[in-house]
Amino acid sequence: MRLDGKVAIVTGGGNGIGRATALAMAAEGARMAIVDLQADAALAVEHTIRTAGGECVSVAGDVTAPGVAERTVGAALAAFGGIDVLVNNVGGGGGQADILNLTLESWNRCLDLTLTSVFSMSRAVLPHLFARGGGSIVNIGSTRGVGARAGAAGYATAKAGVIHLTKCIALDYAARGVRCNCICPGAIATERTMQIAAALDDPAAFEMLLNGATAEQAARFVRLRDDPAARASLLEGTAPIRRRGEPRDVALAAVYLASDEARYVTGAVLMVDGGRSA
Repeated sequence: MRLDGKVAIVTGGGNGIGRATALAMAAEGARMAIVDLQADAALAVEHTIRTAGGECVSVAGDVTAPGVAERTVGAALAAFGGIDVLVNNVGGGGGQADILNLTLESWNRCLDLTLTSVFSMSRAVLPHLFARGGGSIVNIGSTRGVGARAGAAGYATAKAGVIHLTKCIALDYAARGVRCNCICPGAIATERTMQIAAALDDPAAFEMLLNGATAEQAARFVRLRDDPAARASLLEGTAPIRRRGEPRDVALAAVYLASDEARYVTGAVLMVDGGRSA
């Protein structure tokens, strides 16, 4: 198995790309620790891994909250005695607007969740990678961090920061055996994407979607409902490979970067976008 004997932490491991990554790594022999804001989702992934014969502990918490990074690291150490891999998957938090329509609250939340979480989790994990003689950090960026688009000033800026922080970590700690790489997914059909898509043609579900949204999120949902091109992009993506990516497409890239197969790969930005950035 490609990750046999390794201990991996995945943030946002209860859903979407994080869930797929946790399952894929466990299938390759990694012992998993996952943290997610949704306790039920994290427990469900833990149960799935254990039922399949793997090992997993789950932590409920917001990685931007004080002490959650340390609590997650502590859970991994208590269960497995060390850490070899960190996947910084958490991101989002809004930021999907131009700066004049982006509130300071949304800007700060997006940066906290998308960029500062990578900083905090990496700081908490690095000493334990050093103790093992090295390890791998895999950050989940976005194509929006490579090429901006209109109406996503907060999110695109935060993801660009993730890419640059990846390179800084790679350079700063290569001599201590730590590799750090970034995966930039394109349009991925996560559970959240499918929930939004289903609500576009269901007035009651769409109203519920709006009720839980910030002003900039609500504006985006209305545009997706009313603009045929935007809707087509949501449902199909715009990549040369004419489908949306699946969470497992990203997960398999993370498995590679975490494994010893990528032992000479660090500071890299791997585009998993169906050729959209070509």
